[in-house]
Amino acid sequence: MSDHEYDDIHDLLVRAPSPDLHYDLASTLTTGRKIRRRRRLAAVGGGVATLAAGAIAFGAFGPLPGGDTQPTGPGTGAASAEILDYRYAVEVGPSGAGRPATVTVFSVDAGKRTRLDRWTANPGVVTRAPKEIAPGILLVVAPARARTFTLVSDDGVIRTIPDAKPLVGTDYQAVTFRLPTETTAGRPSDVIWTDDTGAFNQSGKPLPSVLNPTTEEITFLDTQRRLIISQRPNGGSGSDYPEGSTPWTGDGFDIRSSKVQFLSATFVIPTQGLTATDTTVRWNNGNSTVATNLGKPGSEWTFLRTEREVSPKVEAGDVYPTAVEWTDGSGTRHTEPVKR
Repeated sequence: MSDHEYDDIHDLLVRAPSPDLHYDLASTLTTGRKIRRRRRLAAVGGGVATLAAGAIAFGAFGPLPGGDTQPTGPGTGAASAEILDYRYAVEVGPSGAGRPATVTVFSVDAGKRTRLDRWTANPGVVTRAPKEIAPGILLVVAPARARTFTLVSDDGVIRTIPDAKPLVGTDYQAVTFRLPTETTAGRPSDVIWTDDTGAFNQSGKPLPSVLNPTTEEITFLDTQRRLIISQRPNGGSGSDYPEGSTPWTGDGFDIRSSKVQFLSATFVIPTQGLTATDTTVRWNNGNSTVATNLGKPGSEWTFLRTEREVSPKVEAGDVYPTAVEWTDGSGTRHTEPVKR
């Protein structure tokens, strides 16, 4: 395996310009998958054995659109918001607090509104318009308290930037997505959203997540698409992880090296209601580090974070975690594999 392939990865991870990058997590994940495929092809072509290269893509980006939480209204009265450069408008009809509301979308031309569609939005969930309101435009009505949105297909994150508009005085906000034109993007299958308490799918079902009240960072897990994503008011990061691996993402690197050398990482282990203690992370260089448990103990999934010290001299080759070990309440020791 040639060194320049690792150099490509290193440049992607630690030498990207900042802080004015826009939210393009999907692009980062796509690039990571391309590099992973190239690594596998190189290993096969060279006839050498190698560790399976997992998802190591890391996306760093600027403030998330719609990052401010909108106040929840009393659920009475009607509200309207103009969207897409004032060419369309969304109106939510009056409803009782916590009850469904009628949504109407209009085209706007010279101040005149023409009704295009109407449907019912339900509180606490993301409700999609029955059809695209314009070519390549997906409109959803989401809870007012939602602060970030991630549009996904069955294959992963769809490259698009959400544009949220408050529907003041209601329990809702209008969010539009410009769908990518490439055929590989996949059809939207879910809208993952976060608020100040955690992450949810479009039906309002909670996803495994943990909130850092100090930084306001929310890290959540999507096991269906093998994604682990962190979102915070001023940006976010995330990666996919390979099948058969403990969910994890590397979020710190030794920039002295041209190799991919992780210094810190976040893991999500399947504790299934057990409390994990004595959590340890093993590394391929023979070292081990203590992991800190995040969130409440006794959850189905337990979020962990670890950091390793920077060595005085730059190490040779890649440095990455290989396993997470933990002990349950009965004293049984568990080992969770980490792949990349």
